[in-house]
Amino acid sequence: MRNSVTLFRARITPNNAAYIDGTTIPASEAACAITTRPLDLQLWHERLCHHNSADIQKLISNGLATGITLSSSVKRDPICEPCLAGKMHSSPFPSTGHRASAPLDLIHSDLCGPLSVSTPEGYRYWCVFIDDHTHYRVVVLLRRKSDTFNAFKLFKALAENQLGRKIKALHDDKGGEYMSKEFNSFCDDSGILRTHTARNRPQQNGDAERANRTMLEDVTAMLAQANLPVRFWGRCLATQVKVWNCLPTASLPDKTPFEAWFSRKPDLSRFRVFGCTAYVFVQRDKRKKLESHMQKCIFVGYPPDYSAWTFYNPVTQQFIISECAEFDERVFPGLSTKETTPSAQLQLLETPASQPAPSNSISLPIAPEDSGTSQTLLSRLNTLPTPPVASSNPPSPAASPAPAPFLDLPPPPPAVPPAAPQPPAPLVPPAPPAILRQSQREVKKPGEWWKVPRPAPRPYERPQRAPSLTPDTIPASPPPAAPVVLPEPAPAPQLVPPPVNNWEPRDPSPAIADSDDSDNDLGGYAEVHAAQVGGDPRTFKQAMASPQAQHWEAAAADEILTLIANGTWELVELPPGEKAIPSGWVFKTKRTSTGDVERYKGRVVAKGCSQRPGIDYDDTYSPTFRAATLRTTLAAAGIEDMELRSVDISAAFTDGDLEEVIYMRQPEGFHEGGPNVVCRLKKSLYGLKQAARRWNKQLHSVLLELGFTHLQSDRSVYIYAKGEVRIIMPVYIDDITLASKNTALLDQTVLDLSKHFKL
Repeated sequence: MRNSVTLFRARITPNNAAYIDGTTIPASEAACAITTRPLDLQLWHERLCHHNSADIQKLISNGLATGITLSSSVKRDPICEPCLAGKMHSSPFPSTGHRASAPLDLIHSDLCGPLSVSTPEGYRYWCVFIDDHTHYRVVVLLRRKSDTFNAFKLFKALAENQLGRKIKALHDDKGGEYMSKEFNSFCDDSGILRTHTARNRPQQNGDAERANRTMLEDVTAMLAQANLPVRFWGRCLATQVKVWNCLPTASLPDKTPFEAWFSRKPDLSRFRVFGCTAYVFVQRDKRKKLESHMQKCIFVGYPPDYSAWTFYNPVTQQFIISECAEFDERVFPGLSTKETTPSAQLQLLETPASQPAPSNSISLPIAPEDSGTSQTLLSRLNTLPTPPVASSNPPSPAASPAPAPFLDLPPPPPAVPPAAPQPPAPLVPPAPPAILRQSQREVKKPGEWWKVPRPAPRPYERPQRAPSLTPDTIPASPPPAAPVVLPEPAPAPQLVPPPVNNWEPRDPSPAIADSDDSDNDLGGYAEVHAAQVGGDPRTFKQAMASPQAQHWEAAAADEILTLIANGTWELVELPPGEKAIPSGWVFKTKRTSTGDVERYKGRVVAKGCSQRPGIDYDDTYSPTFRAATLRTTLAAAGIEDMELRSVDISAAFTDGDLEEVIYMRQPEGFHEGGPNVVCRLKKSLYGLKQAARRWNKQLHSVLLELGFTHLQSDRSVYIYAKGEVRIIMPVYIDDITLASKNTALLDQTVLDLSKHFKL
């Protein structure tokens, strides 16, 4: 019985066993009935792996399964903790529908960057400020994230002065660049309310976030159409922001952001397609008679403070501002592959721009003329005409400022450049002996290479001085070719003898140290080594103050004469706003294998550490072969009985033609003209960042003319193949090895190279 209701009946047997009268029900129904909880929707929700209630109701009502019944009509609990633990998601971000009632009541701001290509001025970020009422955008380029505070101060001064109102609120993503103590104090003092987005919720700052995405996508598309290097993204972004402010938006259906901000309609009559061809008028005072009245340029934007256009001349690599031009918006010439980076793409962590240097950039001063030594040295150059002083006025009507809608921040203090390393002088090996055919070569027993002296065996006793370098053999006033002996050096822990022809490894037995010949050879090498280590001057003043001043003076004069005859530079007045990189001298005493002075060498170098990427150079890569490539070439030459030739190009880096406009200070001791007269480099020079690349391009073009092609697997190996005739030519900078069975062809190739370069 339950609540006075009979649930079942049973009969009791004499054995006290009760039997229930009824029928047997199926096991599934019995399983459903046996439970400690009522069969309600919540229980079935849990049994069915927390499936949604709508599908469970459909399953029951439509009879889509058996064995599922409800004994209670109680609704499911709306809070299910396991469901929240496994299925909880963030709610969508509906539009607030709120909009500021007046300009500058609310400003949205966000930072974009770092970009993977920085501008020549070092910009890698931009900061956007959007007025919530007018949706007008202002973008500021930044070098560092910490410059965001300065950018906001500049924007605040500009906006409040133009509109005659005060900024009331600033909304940002609470990035570290917005949360400095100075930033917060400035906003507190100015009465600006600060609001931020929740953590990892960029949707709450959607206006600024979407603006950055739109600008990045538009700039990428514009650069692709214009076929310009990525370093032009600064000009491209300035153009995009200017154009976007003149277009309607969904939140301003009846006017543009420009009209809402300036209270006048924008004029689009001067808009042109970014990157198209433009024929710019050259004003009369910028051209001579019978010279062209136009120059072919590329349209790259609108200057902010001129009613004109900005153009880029790829020939002079100058930016031009002019109001008179004819456009061909069907043609997009772009720049040649020599100026572009093939794999460059505009991404976050990248920036290029060809903007001129800021007006407050520091120019290195030009050293005044040395009245003492320079006149003496310059007298040696009277035999050759001095290069003409070319006009420094560019053909452009005006120099271009920074991109239009950007607020340019002051540049950071210039870093002190490290001292320029002295480039090693090329090694000139002695003339090799006559080359023997394989059949004529003497076969020697292989040396025991494992018995070569190790770097740290027992120290040698300091040997006696070689007879060839004793004081008796040294004249009182040695000519330039006489051996030079320095003061006796401190004993070295170990000295390795110089290699000699047909030298084979030997066991370092005590006989070596006890042999008089070995002592003399080793002593001579020690004296030569000491002479080489000690005394070359490191600066021009040291050279002129040394006992060998007359020799260094002659070497420096010969170097200047060679560079002038080669057309390495022309003397010009340094244009305003340009920067001249420093020059220097490297002096080296060339010696023979016996230590005799062969000649004195002076070399003019440019201090490439002062060059600016994107302005003074772009690419610097130059291929060199792998060591395995040379070993393979020599092995193939031995197997196939090929003849070998070795060629060294003299002063190779000065043969490369420069494409960039680079100004360099005149070499010390050879200054001509006024204090602002500098060298405009026409050819490459040792020390320049791009010197090796320019030389490689020059050599590559010559070898292609001679019929060589380079390997795809190693681009520094060239092959000449015509019929059965073949030449293998590995090139390591300016050292060339040639291997071929055809001796006449090898000699002809060396002769052809000598017509282009000094060997």
